[in-house]
Amino acid sequence: MSEVDTKKIFPAQRPDFGRTPWITGALYLEDGRILIADYNNARMFVHDEDGVLLKEILLSGNPRDLTRFRQDLVVLTLPNEIMLQTLDIDTLKLKDGIHVGYECYGITTYDERLVMACGKHLTIMNASWEITETKKIKYGDAVYISSDEMGKLYYTGYKTDALYCVNMDGVLIFAFTSLDLKFCRGISIDYEGNVLVIGRWSHNILVISPEGILKEELMNLSDGLDYPLNVTYRKDSHSKFLILNNNGKNIMICEKSMDVKSSVTIDEQEQNDSTVLHEPAASEDIVDNQEE
Repeated sequence: MSEVDTKKIFPAQRPDFGRTPWITGALYLEDGRILIADYNNARMFVHDEDGVLLKEILLSGNPRDLTRFRQDLVVLTLPNEIMLQTLDIDTLKLKDGIHVGYECYGITTYDERLVMACGKHLTIMNASWEITETKKIKYGDAVYISSDEMGKLYYTGYKTDALYCVNMDGVLIFAFTSLDLKFCRGISIDYEGNVLVIGRWSHNILVISPEGILKEELMNLSDGLDYPLNVTYRKDSHSKFLILNNNGKNIMICEKSMDVKSSVTIDEQEQNDSTVLHEPAASEDIVDNQEE
């Protein structure tokens, strides 16, 4: 099992005369800057690893998620405005707004392409800001999304307790469910290609192998997880990651130790694991809410 050390916990910044923050997405850069998207206050905040506020950026809409693109840009989704907002990654000055035509929530990058989770479909955009493909979701719905170096896409949604893995053509590779994973939320990929997935109602993070097998429960309620929403690794690190905790009201900076041999037997793991490979019942339409 892995050991995790919580290095820092700091609250999301509340603007003067602003609403209670709801931090839904984050980007943890190599230089230690932490970029967080505050949906409620239509802002992006920039902190250092000590939690010190470095910059506050007012946006034209409510941001849901963000990613790094083409090495020089930060791209945020603004679902209510059905558009993307770009910023220079060094100066963090606002650049172009890109019309998408769909309400897109989660966003990730693969091979110089953006892949956006738009509820009932995935939207793929090239480096020239052209939509090249729109793929209908056949399994669950897509709100949170991440990708690995092999081009596999991992997503979760509002209405199912499952982590779905598909290829770039939308073909299902696996769907992971577990009694220990409730209300799946944010996703991140570690340096070995394992998938960290948030269980909001189960107050935990599970680590799933690239083949869809449960490896371990990384953190849970006893580690301070309280209605977590999202998780993301620092871009240049094998061990540092952050968690958007307390329903998006605070940020936890954590560091994972090297793995040590697990005491869980194969038989015990098989009793706890559940991997499905079929299409579930159709889910309801997505309602963007704060999951209170």
